[in-house]
Amino acid sequence: MVAFNDLGTTIVTDPELELAVQRFLFDEALCLDDRRWSDWLAHYAEDAVFIMPTWANNSQLTTDPDEEVQLIYLASRAEMEDRVFRIESGTSMASTPAARTCHLVTNVMTTQIETFSVKARANWAVHTLTQAKRYLRSGYYNYILRREGNHLQIINKHVTLLDHRIEGPIDIYNV
Repeated sequence: MVAFNDLGTTIVTDPELELAVQRFLFDEALCLDDRRWSDWLAHYAEDAVFIMPTWANNSQLTTDPDEEVQLIYLASRAEMEDRVFRIESGTSMASTPAARTCHLVTNVMTTQIETFSVKARANWAVHTLTQAKRYLRSGYYNYILRREGNHLQIINKHVTLLDHRIEGPIDIYNV
């Protein structure tokens, strides 16, 4: 079902799907906080892309990962698995020792529903505590989720970090 708010913005409504998407995204965040890497990876399709662009200027993000700098660009689940391997094995200096995190995901909104996919957006804030410092980062996520029956998988996660100046490490678990 599609409705419009007072501003003319399209709002997709399917209460059961909306709840399923919210729970799915909350679970993804919880997997990161609990460092359940295999469970986190299970949220992603084999052809998934995880991207976090940089700010090209004060109002525009970079758009071409092949030509422009990205804060994070993992072009497949295999690349995500490699990143997780480095975190788990201790070969990632930026992740050793592992930071504690608390993901706050809010304002989850399903923006488009198609037969085999769903687009969703959510706001986020992540508290990260390392041995040396505390960080609070925030922004918003844009997702494209693949639907197969009652099962959802992420095929694209686009992370927008509001900060244009970055202090401390940035990795998949603290955004």
